[in-house]
Amino acid sequence: MAPVVLAPWSAALLLALLAQRRWSLPAAGVVCAVTTGRIAGKLRGTDRPWRHAVRLTANRAVVTLLQGGSLITRHWWPLAAVGCLSSSRLRRAAAVAAVADVVCEYRFGETGLDPLRYGVARRLDDLAYGVGVWLSAVQGRSTAALRPSVRAPGRRIRRPESAR
Repeated sequence: MAPVVLAPWSAALLLALLAQRRWSLPAAGVVCAVTTGRIAGKLRGTDRPWRHAVRLTANRAVVTLLQGGSLITRHWWPLAAVGCLSSSRLRRAAAVAAVADVVCEYRFGETGLDPLRYGVARRLDDLAYGVGVWLSAVQGRSTAALRPSVRAPGRRIRRPESAR
């Protein structure tokens, strides 16, 4: 099972922002604008298609960024830790992802912990999860659990013959 399933536009948005270059924000803006236009076109017969399209695109963009952060802090943390030794961009992305994850989860979750202890517990949970994923990938000799899946909307997931 893939750690995340992204639409092509979501993958493009995530890659543009992770690049952290001068062109990243304009490229992300173009991706979101084109996506909003495509959604508005599909909602043409509804009341306020552009308003709904903007809301849908914005919501999905936020979810995409949180999923990207989860990849860095949870699924791919061993690679991210090594990469952080030599890349300031990756260090910045990992720090933002770690803090944003804790803030979002703490704000919307029900916990009896203060934010600092919650944040430490959350990161420790992610480290343990990541170790389990990587050990399973090594034992199973498969990187499927580490590779994101990019699929066009509406494309069905095919089950293996053995599961039918």
